[in-house]
Amino acid sequence: MELKLNVATKTYAENQQHGLMICGINWGGDPANSSSVDPPSFFSNEAVNRYPYRGRLLSWFSLFGHPLITKEGYEGAFERSIVQTNWLDSQSPNMDNKSLYTECLSQWENLEFHIRTLEPLLIIFLSVSLLETLNSSAILEKARAILCHESDMLITSKEVFVDGKRLKRFRLGFQTFGETQIIALPHPTGSKGLNNKYISMFAPEIYPLIAAYKAKRGFNA
Repeated sequence: MELKLNVATKTYAENQQHGLMICGINWGGDPANSSSVDPPSFFSNEAVNRYPYRGRLLSWFSLFGHPLITKEGYEGAFERSIVQTNWLDSQSPNMDNKSLYTECLSQWENLEFHIRTLEPLLIIFLSVSLLETLNSSAILEKARAILCHESDMLITSKEVFVDGKRLKRFRLGFQTFGETQIIALPHPTGSKGLNNKYISMFAPEIYPLIAAYKAKRGFNA
C-alpha cells in the first residue's frame, strides 16, 4: 500500500519539515456522518474544525504560555509550523475495545512515514500510551533508526488540589530522540475528569520545551 501524508492542516513552508507535529490516536467521529469537510488551514484557525478536541488543545497552549493566534490573516510562523495527524489512519468514534498497542503496532509504518517525511522537531502525542508504544521492544529500534537515540522516558503526574479537593491525576510524558523533543499529554476529550487546572501545573516543564522549539526555528518566543 502506498503511504501518503494524512494530515488535517494546510501545507505551509513552515510545517513541511522540522515543524511541530500534534499526533493523536485516530481520526475521531463517524465517517458515515462526515457530510462536509472544512478546507485545510492552519491548526488554530477559529473558522474551521470547531471541535471540542481542537478547542481544548488551544486552551492548553495558552496555559503553557504559548497562546496560538486563531484569526485568519493574523497567524504567524509558529501557527503555520503546526501539523496535525494521528498514529492510526482510520476514523472511528472510539477504539471499540481494540488494543491500542496492537493497533499502533500494526500501523507503525503510517507514523514512521510521517516522521521521515516531516522530520518534526517537536512531537506532541495526545496519549501517554503512544509514547510508551514508541518505547516498546517491538518499535524502539525502528524509532531509533529515524530519530536517533533517546533519553530516558519520563512519565510523571502531580498532586493538585482545588478548594481542598484533590484533582484526578493524569500521566504526562517527556523524552527526546536526537533533535526531536516529545511531549505526551492526556487525550483532550477522551480523558474523563481531566481538569485544565491540572494541566496548567505542568507549564513549568512544557513552556521551555516549546520556547526551545521556537528558538530553533527562529520564531519569536
